[in-house]
Amino acid sequence: MPEQMKGLAIVVLIFLGFPVYFLPAYLAAKREHPKRKKILLWNLLTAWTGIGWVVLIFMAAKNSGTETILEQMEASRPEEDERPQ
Repeated sequence: MPEQMKGLAIVVLIFLGFPVYFLPAYLAAKREHPKRKKILLWNLLTAWTGIGWVVLIFMAAKNSGTETILEQMEASRPEEDERPQ
């Protein structure tokens, strides 16, 4: 692989990797999670391990209570009798 292609590949990986790496912090901020600052800090410190990143994704997906995103979506669906026919 020519040197220019290696440099381009590194730049592309950095631009794609950066948003993925900070996805837990972004989700927490977007959802106004009450622990979003802690999630950002832990994202900086532990997300590189992979395990830390997965744990943080789950933390960011949890609501301020115990309700997850999937549970929120399920609760917002109209009941059977409310659906248009």
